[in-house]
Amino acid sequence: MHNKRLAVILGVAAFVLPLIIYSLTLCRTVGFVDAGELCVVSRTLGIAHPTGYPLYTLLGRLFSLIPLGSVVVRTNFMSAFFAALSTFILFITISRILASEGADPTRSRLLAFFCASSFAFSTTIWNQAVVTEVYSLTTFLISVLIFLTFSDDQKAPLLFAYTLGLALSNHMGALLVGIPCGIYILGVRKETLKKLPLMIVLFFLGLSIYAYLPIRAHENPVMNWGNASTLERFIWHVSGKQYRVWMFSSELQVLKVHLIQFGRLALDQFTPFLLWLPLLGIFAAKKSKKVYLILAIFFLDLLYSLNYDIPDIDAYYIPAFMIMAVVSGFGLRFLFRKTTRKAILLLGAFVFLIPIGAHYYKCDMSRNRIAYEYGENHLKSIENNGLCLTNNWDIYSPILYIQHIEGKRRDVVMIDKELLRRSWYFDYLERQSPRTFNLSKPEIESYLEELYKFEHGTLRSPVEIQRRFIRMVNSFINNQMKTGRAYTTFINGHDVDAREIGRDLEKIPYGTIFEFREERKQRIFDYGSLNLKSSFSARTYRDERTRHNLEIYPRMMLSSGIGMMNEGLYVNAKRAFESVLSVEEDNLPATLHLGGSQFMLGQYEEAIEKFEKVLRVEPNNQLAMKGLAAARSELQEK
Repeated sequence: MHNKRLAVILGVAAFVLPLIIYSLTLCRTVGFVDAGELCVVSRTLGIAHPTGYPLYTLLGRLFSLIPLGSVVVRTNFMSAFFAALSTFILFITISRILASEGADPTRSRLLAFFCASSFAFSTTIWNQAVVTEVYSLTTFLISVLIFLTFSDDQKAPLLFAYTLGLALSNHMGALLVGIPCGIYILGVRKETLKKLPLMIVLFFLGLSIYAYLPIRAHENPVMNWGNASTLERFIWHVSGKQYRVWMFSSELQVLKVHLIQFGRLALDQFTPFLLWLPLLGIFAAKKSKKVYLILAIFFLDLLYSLNYDIPDIDAYYIPAFMIMAVVSGFGLRFLFRKTTRKAILLLGAFVFLIPIGAHYYKCDMSRNRIAYEYGENHLKSIENNGLCLTNNWDIYSPILYIQHIEGKRRDVVMIDKELLRRSWYFDYLERQSPRTFNLSKPEIESYLEELYKFEHGTLRSPVEIQRRFIRMVNSFINNQMKTGRAYTTFINGHDVDAREIGRDLEKIPYGTIFEFREERKQRIFDYGSLNLKSSFSARTYRDERTRHNLEIYPRMMLSSGIGMMNEGLYVNAKRAFESVLSVEEDNLPATLHLGGSQFMLGQYEEAIEKFEKVLRVEPNNQLAMKGLAAARSELQEK
């Protein structure tokens, strides 16, 4: 009776405690990466980027109807729910594996709870649990697959086949678990071969949820990525055709870099205090047949993820981290084979609390409104009925949410330049802005002729398709400028198209973007109107991707300020430079130019202070030296 009560308590705790922590740290608005797009797709029953994620979309629709906060809070909570459910399934799996290896049932449950918790509060799964993303659901389905693999229930192979089909309808990464687990089930349990025909039927039944894609594609939802209304387009979308270029194309040196990154990521997940546990577990379980299957999953996931060259790869390692948590159970069991329950509880509490304490600040998104502010501030920089080109998904995705879910700034035509390389996007563009589409229809149709060849592998002239692409994009800009304003978020950098887009036009910094203009004339923008409350708050954690995105604020403020200085708008320039220093107090160029604007306004003492500050850091800065001398001279004459 006592053992059953403990099992229930630990099982409930394995789900409820992570759910509480996830809810406390849940993002209260839209995040970066795919959050905006996925929220729009879930709410409107659309089609997401390849591979479409039909299961996620349908479940997301259900969660979006819950009367709990905003729509995005509901889809964020969906991630928290399935991540917590994953921890519960992982707890049951580890406890059963340890018990089957001869461990005491009570100890097995305690150790399983601590190991499952170490996974729940590792950085990658925690980060995925507090925002709108597909990976929490994928993690849940993978945990179910592993659980069913080690289950003795006669129906487990049938449920495994059906779950694998469902899992693949959410993310193809489930194959990395499905293949070794399927081989194990068929190889170890000979009687399963008799059930193989039924398993195949159930597998395709689970996979049949992909029928959602062509059904909804015919209805033309708001987001109809890939327009999978034909068999050809359906296959392209489900197979992730556009992403194949990033798979298994890395050179050996790049693989080494990825491997080092994985090592650092693993260290971050479990902290230096706990990373030794999986290694100990491998040693302790070397005689167990099950550990070889577990390690096969680990290495298969690692092999695939190391060879997938995308920036946001962290979540692809989640199956590997899950396996590390499972193997940690063997390590803890080895340590406590002959120790007291008190010792188990003591070190177990250590295993439970260390990840929470180490990762809470990094994973707390409850005050993080950076992505929302990012989209909102870009929209503030666009005047009514403006058109803006972007090549930054972290700008475009939050704006999708702001426009389609919140219904704000629908007057703005946002165009993702990279999506213009996909034929389906022109249907979206025509529905969102018929005027923009119709004004450039000749250029669009000319470009689509070459794009068709590209998508079908018959393109003969990359030069010609690029020429038509640039001509079409420039037609968007030129037609817009006849009656309104056109903008872009990029003018140089790594974008090879930047120089040709608006080649004969000036690109003037305005707000957080650049305005296309026929003459080089700086317009005044009030940077005090931008919402930066969360973006630069010390209470908000900023990862590398976020820090990169935030660089745009001081850079654009500085560029705009310099432009206003050149126009003789010294008061406005001064405000722009002060805005830079309000978010980046050690920015020397802004300090130098602020001193220059103060000098031009006759504020010589303040100018001297700024020039001296620059010279303390850069003693040989010629501009600061000249400015300081001039300011002192003017002050003496005054």
